[in-house]
Amino acid sequence: MILGRYHRVGSKPCGIWKPRELRYFVTVAEELHFGRAAERLGIAQPPLSRAIRQLEQRLGVRLLDRDRRGVALTEPGRVLLREAKVALDAVTAAAAEPGAPPVEVLLCEVGEQAGLPRDGQADVAIMHRPFDDLAGFDTEDLVVEGQVAILPAAHPLAAREQLTLAEVSDVPDLPIAPEVTTVLGWPASSRSPAVAALVRSAAGLYKNP
Repeated sequence: MILGRYHRVGSKPCGIWKPRELRYFVTVAEELHFGRAAERLGIAQPPLSRAIRQLEQRLGVRLLDRDRRGVALTEPGRVLLREAKVALDAVTAAAAEPGAPPVEVLLCEVGEQAGLPRDGQADVAIMHRPFDDLAGFDTEDLVVEGQVAILPAAHPLAAREQLTLAEVSDVPDLPIAPEVTTVLGWPASSRSPAVAALVRSAAGLYKNP
């Protein structure tokens, strides 16, 4: 089974990733310290450092800035961290099912995810409504991200953590990002028990955290 999660974070094409690769990166990104990350993973630090360097070479992009002051995420690193967490959550949920098959993660270009399950290259895709074409898919909602108002830093409303549409309706030319729902999508014709088990597990993970 291949679980599709799709976002271009580098200059090179992305292929199938092992969950271990994503887990290594997520742990370093969360700890922002290679020593603590290695200890948390139960491995030595040199192999972890090599794995991250190989990951950056494979993507053709720097994921982490390293200097004497410590480790910091780059913008591509922040993108990958966000995407990798969602993919790993679904992988973990699927693996918890009795008799679950191995799950691989396929990272690809934005906008390609719908085509891969349709072509039989992936069993399930993590997609975003309303941006992705969900025609012909059965879907299960995982998480909803609220609308975001994009304001200048000096605007009086910029310091507020939450706003209502009424409060921003009079702001001229205000960009508002739409509400986005992250979903699992799979071909409506699929009768795969493994796909059904993955969907049940992932949906339960998000609805009953």
